[in-house]
Amino acid sequence: MHADKFSLVTWLNNVNAAEWFPRTKSGLIKKKLWTHVIGIIVSKTKSDGTAGPAAEVAAEFKSKIEGCDAATMAEARAELILHVDAGQLAYMTSTDPREI
Repeated sequence: MHADKFSLVTWLNNVNAAEWFPRTKSGLIKKKLWTHVIGIIVSKTKSDGTAGPAAEVAAEFKSKIEGCDAATMAEARAELILHVDAGQLAYMTSTDPREI
């Protein structure tokens, strides 16, 4: 296993996804790249606990995504790509870090 001495992130390989994900999430949170890029939260329920209309949920999500800074999204994507073994690079083709 390769450890990046500048962060807590472990390199993703074919067997360590359960370890890689929480460490990677922690690293992205520490670098302020998680909340506004990957961890976008949209409530699917109204304040009374009933399900919100799907169109409103989709509109809120779209609004939050469109508000993401392109440079910050690129930085988050770069962090993910830099912490995977070569065998995982084939899965890193999207420009959207949420899809990686």
